[in-house]
Amino acid sequence: MIISKCPSRPPGRELFFAPLEISLKPSDLLRVKFAYALSKAGHAKQKRKDGSRYFDHPKAVAWIYIHEFGGLDPDVIIFLLLHDLPEDSFLLSFYWISFIFGEKTTLRVFAVTKGKETFKESMLRVVKEDPETISGKGFDRLHNLRTLDVCDLEMQHEQIEETEGTLMPILLPALRSFGREWIECANELEVKMKEAIKVIKDGWSAEKLSNAIEVTSFK
Repeated sequence: MIISKCPSRPPGRELFFAPLEISLKPSDLLRVKFAYALSKAGHAKQKRKDGSRYFDHPKAVAWIYIHEFGGLDPDVIIFLLLHDLPEDSFLLSFYWISFIFGEKTTLRVFAVTKGKETFKESMLRVVKEDPETISGKGFDRLHNLRTLDVCDLEMQHEQIEETEGTLMPILLPALRSFGREWIECANELEVKMKEAIKVIKDGWSAEKLSNAIEVTSFK
């Protein structure tokens, strides 16, 4: 399987906070650091399919926003760090997210938290929110695509089918509807998602070729 050239894991804590130390007000930086600590604690016992700690996922999603899209809004960074916490941990309920970080962050986290609806229904729910929430869901999916190589073929096909058939057709036009800044964001997200998908599909082609050569060699 060909591995994406884009880093799938985020940098260490010091590098993660380096651009924020320069750009954020001390009070905002403190809030982000608290969200970082809560996310790390809440996901402490979880692992991803490659054996890495689960916390690397929300951290990587926030890093995509900071490093690749130049985002420095502390409320968005907090939202991205916390986006999986109510779904996967009992540490922080929506009540406590609202109490600590405010209603806006709570609504964003709630919008991307999985419910009992279909994937399409969940996407239609996300696009009713602000562009920060919509793009946040895009950053989340982008990181999942970049780490898809550790999943089995069934999961790879399912994720790519969801992304190409549902997420991109719903999320990207909705994001573009907010105007120039968000048109550029949507366009960049589309390019990066397609690149990540191509890496996985190239891996399928390489695997098929390898299997064909192996079969031929035994004839």
